[in-house]
Amino acid sequence: MKFSGYSMIVPCCIFLLMTGCSGGAPEFSEKLTPVTGTVTVNGKPTPGVAVTFAPEAGTSGTGGHAVTDEQGKYQVLHRTDQAGIQPGKYLVTFSKITQKDGTPIPEGKGLADVDWMQGIPPQYSKAENSKVKAEIAETPANIDFELKF
Repeated sequence: MKFSGYSMIVPCCIFLLMTGCSGGAPEFSEKLTPVTGTVTVNGKPTPGVAVTFAPEAGTSGTGGHAVTDEQGKYQVLHRTDQAGIQPGKYLVTFSKITQKDGTPIPEGKGLADVDWMQGIPPQYSKAENSKVKAEIAETPANIDFELKF
């Protein structure tokens, strides 16, 4: 049986794709500090709020993000999807995108499909306006945020 060079390309490509795609998060060697807490709006725990920790000058790393659950609780994830962020000083912003009537965006729909709004005012949702700060030490942190508007 004679094989052409092209007949081996497809199996080799499949092998390379399978071995090169482990599906796991990239390894990260720096120590991350777990950060959890609760976000309340006018005293009520608020689900679906995106919380972003952006590093300030002098803080290494890329920060982290979280989304609050039904009880308003969050756990910050590093960009590698590992729990925690590097110790340092952070600017914190909040965002909650909903339909104009305040209901969640329906599953399977994008922002282009609905009439949407930012449910958190600019003093919390825009980095240039936010005055919310957090300092993360090397020990686990529980930080609650009370947004009033």
